Amino acid sequence: MNFIQKIVIFSLLIISHTIYADYGYPIKNPIAATVVGTPEALRITQADLQDRQPDYVKMPALNTQFKRTIDKEYKISIFPNRIIPDVFWYEKGGLKYSIAEHKTQAPLMFIIAGTGASYNSVTVKNLQKTFYQVGYHVVAISSPTIPNFMYNASRTVIPGNLLEDSEDIYHVMQRIMEKHNDIPVSDYFLTGYSLGASHAAFVTRIDDQRKSNQKDSFQFKKTLLINPPLNLVTSVDVLDKMFEENIPGGIDHFHEFFERFINKASTFYRENEELGVGKEFFYEILKEQPPSEEEMKVMIGFVFRISSTGMIFGADVFNRQGYIVPKNKVDKLTPSSSLTHYSKVAHRLGFNDYIKHFYLPTFEKKRGVSVEELIEQASLESIETYLKGNGKIALMHNMDDPILLPGEIDTLKSLFPGRTMIYPYGGHMGNLQYKKNVIDMINYFDDKKIFNKDDVVSLVTGEMQ
Repeated sequence: MNFIQKIVIFSLLIISHTIYADYGYPIKNPIAATVVGTPEALRITQADLQDRQPDYVKMPALNTQFKRTIDKEYKISIFPNRIIPDVFWYEKGGLKYSIAEHKTQAPLMFIIAGTGASYNSVTVKNLQKTFYQVGYHVVAISSPTIPNFMYNASRTVIPGNLLEDSEDIYHVMQRIMEKHNDIPVSDYFLTGYSLGASHAAFVTRIDDQRKSNQKDSFQFKKTLLINPPLNLVTSVDVLDKMFEENIPGGIDHFHEFFERFINKASTFYRENEELGVGKEFFYEILKEQPPSEEEMKVMIGFVFRISSTGMIFGADVFNRQGYIVPKNKVDKLTPSSSLTHYSKVAHRLGFNDYIKHFYLPTFEKKRGVSVEELIEQASLESIETYLKGNGKIALMHNMDDPILLPGEIDTLKSLFPGRTMIYPYGGHMGNLQYKKNVIDMINYFDDKKIFNKDDVVSLVTGEMQ
């Protein structure tokens, strides 16, 4: 990570010094929590999970678990005859994924990554290592929104349809287990975070609709959704607006804003060089020159914008839609082609632009359904009856998640009656590595979590009552 990247990421760190009696996660600003995550001292460690570790788990020395690689990476060919454009040469060769497996029979956990995240993202790695230590084989799968999945495993190469993307994920899971049929599995479990959580709900439903005696069905014992959006369309609109509506003067002035932001940090660095570019430096700059709420929102939206750019460009080129690259120029793109011009265009487009002007028109024509129906299908409410009646799917979320609109957390709770763990703060997955959250997660899969009648984590003790 270079200096500027560190400035962008760590400059969003605003940590409250008060440890609240109601819930120990210390960052009450949801925007800061979203980017910063959990302070290192409060993260789950190998020592915290020692008493949950089965005898068959071979572990290294204490406190090194989260510093070592416990998985192996693989590739699988889902569409062997598919021709991937040469401009995407780096994605040829198959879908990438990873597996952390034990040498004995054990339950297997599938993890589905969130928007713009791969199987080897930091968040997925942390979840993978946690479940591995407590005894699961763990298969990590990328989000359908990243290019490697799009080109190698998506039937349409136009991500955004929850059902079709989930069917693609399910097919990938089946093919992976066919390839690794020597892994001794006792039961199957499933989790996903952010958009990956929405996919996990649909994947579980797809599996339940298959006959239990079909050899390639999983019959998931339990599924946990972590911080899913209620509706994909409304949540991406929230994220796009964070970027576009908080830049002084509008999006055309983003580069000026960014330069001022970086220059401010660089000046502080020159005046305090003895601190080095580390945690102490960022802690000090935040005390002396804390970013404004608007600055934090712009940077959050910008990170999201970067992650969506590759998806939009890839879907456009592969499907020859002419949205970014003119149709008559697609065949002229080579591995050595300059993409600077197209990149500038793509960065001006938000995920919401892609949804409204690319995905929705394409599927409206392809499926013969209205835009309104497609937007409804992008919501967990589209499978409301299934979710309410399925006791093996639970929800973990935060009251202050900034990707949700007012009232949406209550709607989400209503979809999982008696099966929710809702925390008072943590932003969007900022508390995912917080000790209590991880233990609650493990307890749920181990049948040790007892939900209260109000489905809310107590704001007094932080415990389920």
